[in-house]
Amino acid sequence: MSTIIYAVPGTFCNAEVWDELLKNLPAGIEIINIDIPIKNSVSEIVNVLDEQLPDQPSNLLGFSFGGFLMSAFALKFPHRVKKLLVISDSLDKLEHKEIESRKRFASFIESEGFSGLHRESVIAVLHPIKKDDVDLHEKIIKMSESMTSIAVQNQLLATTTRDNSHEKLNLLSMPTYFVFGDMDQTFNKSIINSLATDNCHYKEISDSGHFLPLEQPSKLAKVVLSWTVL
Repeated sequence: MSTIIYAVPGTFCNAEVWDELLKNLPAGIEIINIDIPIKNSVSEIVNVLDEQLPDQPSNLLGFSFGGFLMSAFALKFPHRVKKLLVISDSLDKLEHKEIESRKRFASFIESEGFSGLHRESVIAVLHPIKKDDVDLHEKIIKMSESMTSIAVQNQLLATTTRDNSHEKLNLLSMPTYFVFGDMDQTFNKSIINSLATDNCHYKEISDSGHFLPLEQPSKLAKVVLSWTVL
């Protein structure tokens, strides 16, 4: 019997972010991708996920902003979540500096449009050992180029007003796994100390920056397998 995982990708990403991970998972594990709905707020996005996800308890996985969204869904509908896996997101609210940066970027996109990420921006969030991995750079850039301007704008602005939710997950009984790259500058490792050890687990993956599913898919696959048997 196959294990079905419902997965939401991150900002600038689509279903291709799971390609390398799927190659490293056994045939019995199926990932069903759900693209981030084009809405103006996290609550509106969760309302759409309410319509797209099964009513019965399911395995939920999210990368980056997708991890935040799946966590928000779990907090609102805990009875519909069997297990939760959050990749590359520490679920804390953004600092003022980051909020202003995202607002400026969204305003720029509104006036100039969006044609994809620059290579320098991609390299900046990867592990240093991936700085010359042209194929990886091109894959991420290609994914970002598939995004419409309005989708990117909404995803950037939807994240500006978000609460810390990692501590709230401690109150839920579902097995929750946080996994992150050792060189992911966006992940706040201090949250580890606040996780309830009876139901929350974490794993730091070596030689990875933010794009963990593409940078270290085989190592991530091992975590996914461990999570499925919790």
